[in-house]
Amino acid sequence: GGGDMMNEVRARWQALGLESSVTLLGEVDDTPTQLRAADCIMVTSRSEGIPVVLYEAMAADLPIITVYKNTSIPDDFSRDQAYYIEEATDASQYVAVLERVLADPDEARAKSARNYERRHEFDRSHYIERMQQLLFPIT
Repeated sequence: GGGDMMNEVRARWQALGLESSVTLLGEVDDTPTQLRAADCIMVTSRSEGIPVVLYEAMAADLPIITVYKNTSIPDDFSRDQAYYIEEATDASQYVAVLERVLADPDEARAKSARNYERRHEFDRSHYIERMQQLLFPIT
């Protein structure tokens, strides 16, 4: 996200002293490098179909934080597979969910593992396989 929402999230992020443990990137050009370094994916769009970044997160075995309302995301990711934000305009909900992810890494790994295990259920399997190759090349 950007604009007022990003400013609000950044202000809350600073007020909570999360600068040393959470990086707010915004838009990036080198997705594979960023995904390899990430602890989770946070989708902040207020209305969305199913963003490709969720399948990138799935391939990278990353926990997903995303908006619930006005999306088709719940069609592919249940509440035991993703962390949901109920009100997309409430920055405190993003921070609270992020705190939950960081406070319970076992739960976060379990959710991301559920997605990783089912990555082949989607018609986009070739895309996911390609992302895995890019993210985790065999050396």
